[in-house]
Parts: sequence; structure tokens; C-alpha cells
Amino acid sequence: MDGQMEGADWLTPWFTIWISPRATIRKIVDTDPRRYVIGIAWVGGALAALNTNVTFATMNLPPGYPRMPMVMHGPAGTAVSAFLQGIVAIIVLYGAGSLFRWAGGMLGGTAQTVEVRAAIAWGQVPEIYLIVLRVMLAVSGLHTVTFPPEFSPYGMLLAAVGIWGLIVWLKCLGEVHHFSAWRALGAIALALFAVVGVLIGFVLACWVAVMVSHRMM
Repeated sequence: MDGQMEGADWLTPWFTIWISPRATIRKIVDTDPRRYVIGIAWVGGALAALNTNVTFATMNLPPGYPRMPMVMHGPAGTAVSAFLQGIVAIIVLYGAGSLFRWAGGMLGGTAQTVEVRAAIAWGQVPEIYLIVLRVMLAVSGLHTVTFPPEFSPYGMLLAAVGIWGLIVWLKCLGEVHHFSAWRALGAIALALFAVVGVLIGFVLACWVAVMVSHRMM
């Protein structure tokens, strides 16, 4: 009986995350913030790679328009790229978890890094559903991506679901930090500015090192 109840408790969040993201992520982090997080991150990355390959393979291009080259072809290449991108997604999860914990803390957030990782992973569940839908429709031929993009009710629906997925993600991050979704957006912006600043500083340091070395020669 306890096992059945535990299974039911961990099945429900996959659905309630859509409509009650704050309550759902709060229950998750209060129970076990590590559960399924690595798996969700890997599946999200693998599905993103699969979606890219399927989109390029089925894209409807104008006559005479050159097709975009693909690095890997066929089922084996797609499987390898999906597996590797899933691994990359896990690495990104850990990096983003530390970065967003720091940025949220700068804005008054109180989340631990493990809680931020849970929010990042579970917050992308709606996007995972969306990617699965895209792949199924593309493979079945029910919808084909066009280039340049064309207006369609399907495209508007995908855009609306994508926007709501972003809101869910922000609400999850805001909940673990105990602040609003707007402040979560500010934390993300702060984190991005910090990354850009570090990159600019690194480039400038390399440039100064090169200039100094040239003058010493």
C-alpha cells in the first residue's frame, strides 16, 4: 500500500506542474528534491536533439533552396546525438543550478542549490511534453515545419504553450527562492549578465596579454 501511494504521489506532479507549478515544486523539494531530476534533464536534452534532427529531416523548403547540412544521419546518428545532448543537459543543469542559486541569493532568495536544480528540471516538463508532440506530428506527417515560417493556428498554439511553459519555469524557480516569478526573471537576467561579463573579461584579458607579449618581443 505504501509503495502504491508513493507511486501515485510521484505520478501526480507530471500533470499538476501545468496548473499548480508553485504547489507542485514545493511538495517536490519538501519531499525529495533530487528525485527524477537527473532523468528529466537527460530526457529533455535527448528529446531536444531528436526534435532538431526530425525538424531538419522533414522541413518543407522552397524549391531550389539548399537543405541545411546535418552532422549525423540515420537512426544511429540520431541516437548518438540524442544521448550526448542528454549528457550535456545534465552538465548544464548543475552549472545553471549553481548560477541561479547565486543570482537568486543576490536578490533575496533562500533556495539551496539542490532545490534550484529541482526547479530547473521540473520546470521544463511542459516543454518536454511539447517536444514529444512536435516529434509525433512531424514523423506522422500531420504537420511539417516550413522555412521561412508560415502563420498557422498550430504555430500559434505551440507559441502559447511555449509561453506558458516559460511562466511555469519562472514560477518554479521563484517558489524555491521564496519570491515572485518576476524576481525569478530578474535572477535569470542577472545570471546571464554575469556570464556575459565573465566572458568579456576573459576576452579582454586575453587581448591585453597578447598586446603585452607583442610589445615585449
